[in-house]
Amino acid sequence: MWKVKYAPGSIETKGHNGGQQVLAAKRESSGEAAGIVPRADRQRLLANGQDVALITAEIRDAQDREVANADNELTFQVTGGGRLLGLGNGDPSSHELDTAASRRAFNGLCMAIVQSSKSADEIHVEASSPGLQPAVVSLTTAAAPLRPAVP
Repeated sequence: MWKVKYAPGSIETKGHNGGQQVLAAKRESSGEAAGIVPRADRQRLLANGQDVALITAEIRDAQDREVANADNELTFQVTGGGRLLGLGNGDPSSHELDTAASRRAFNGLCMAIVQSSKSADEIHVEASSPGLQPAVVSLTTAAAPLRPAVP
């Protein structure tokens, strides 16, 4: 571990093993928060009223770089064949309600848990915050497969 004095720009590290480069990582300082990028852990849910998807919302700058220190309040709205179960941000000191529709980002991230309904439909999850470009991620739900009859 090295302590490096902060300066805007980028820093890159490279790892070598036996003279061969085995990994590299680069980080760039970001600008002001400009938008939200939501990503679902899966695109398809069973329409059984129980299946869930995790939606990670990341705050990005105008050059699409992560804003790791962003703490904007994000609001999630779910339409279609699903409902919002809860929100999280990983901040152990947060006292915000897990079942509210809004949550402050922690280290530029926030997560929504969305549950399917019992009817096959699309689910649209919009993440928004004042001053940021909102974004939508869409999921599909399909009828749950029938279980074979027990003899």
